[in-house]
Amino acid sequence: MAFIVQDAHQERFENLDAVIDFAGEEQKHIYRLPLRSFLERGARFQDDATLGDGAHGLGFNEYGFDALCRLVGTNPYFLQRLSEPGLASAILNDVLLSGNAIKPLDTLELICDEASNQVA
Repeated sequence: MAFIVQDAHQERFENLDAVIDFAGEEQKHIYRLPLRSFLERGARFQDDATLGDGAHGLGFNEYGFDALCRLVGTNPYFLQRLSEPGLASAILNDVLLSGNAIKPLDTLELICDEASNQVA
């Protein structure tokens, strides 16, 4: 089955002050998660929907999934069309754990939204 992603949340602002206020609120629940250390703690792609250690999984919005795929050298559109359950997770795990990612894992961080438990 295709990797499951959530729709990205979009906002519209009337003025710059509204943007600044929104950014201040967003900053309270956005954090960076180094990808290598997350994987070293046992995080794996699971059920074609999350990246985590079983008890705690992060979902992806469409932009976060697309960015991750491109950084590790996979094609997000291809992964979205797979029909075999678990195959997208297996491919992503193989790329990340084999060291065959295009970018060094030490340089990659996930930008996570604590409120939605998603990679954005």
